[in-house]
Amino acid sequence: MWINNLNTSVILTLRHYLAVVAFLSLPAVLLAQPNFFDHSRTNEPTWIKRHFVMEHADSLMDFNSHQSLNYRLNVERESSAVLHFRIEVKSELPKPDDSYPLAYVPEQIALYTRPSRYINSSHPTIVNLADSLLKSAQVNLQHELVWLVIRYTGGRLSWGDPSALPSATDAYESRVANCIGFTHLPAAILRHLGVPCRTVRTFMGLNLTPHYLLEVYYPSEDNWVTYDAQTGVPLPDNIALYTHHDWDFEGQRRTRPMVTDPNITVYIGH
Repeated sequence: MWINNLNTSVILTLRHYLAVVAFLSLPAVLLAQPNFFDHSRTNEPTWIKRHFVMEHADSLMDFNSHQSLNYRLNVERESSAVLHFRIEVKSELPKPDDSYPLAYVPEQIALYTRPSRYINSSHPTIVNLADSLLKSAQVNLQHELVWLVIRYTGGRLSWGDPSALPSATDAYESRVANCIGFTHLPAAILRHLGVPCRTVRTFMGLNLTPHYLLEVYYPSEDNWVTYDAQTGVPLPDNIALYTHHDWDFEGQRRTRPMVTDPNITVYIGH
């Protein structure tokens, strides 16, 4: 679910939100194109930059900046009613040299290896699936395992059911999922295999459609790598604004009304 080739002369208000729903069928098409899932490109990685400006008729809440190994968000407040979001996304996924199985996970990160309501990694279906994937693979590095899992889930799932809130097992069994299901399934598999990971909620570009990404922790870097479970490498227009990670109900409560707020305007900065 993304919009490409943004026109710098276009200003979208959130009243036009429904007009872009047709684009939500794009992931299934793009997923079939190998360039989006090519993890072995040899071109020198570059940082792709975006600048979005958000305005409100009254005032805007605060948002935190965020940084992983391949995604940077810097939030700048111009006034109570104007925020600038400057995004940088690396054109290729980092490949930290952490071996697998992991030798050590910091205590404060260990919670991201445990099951949750939607990332139900202890469910027998997920346990059997994860163990089977690991048995069939020959991986010695953590990033190889992560990529194996993302390739598997991306091949199993088809995009659909945009209003659902699927758990990992829901997505696996139905084989149809929105970006939430696309993210919960690999997250559950990886957590069962002892790899710390979390979901990340973002807003897409100009229309502020919610989108979900996967972040995996690499101990050697003491940092996260941000993946899009539908495309592999995140598209910069899909992560215009980081809101919170995992299924944070308080974060949902704070940010969900923004999607339909007629007083918010988002446009491309200069």
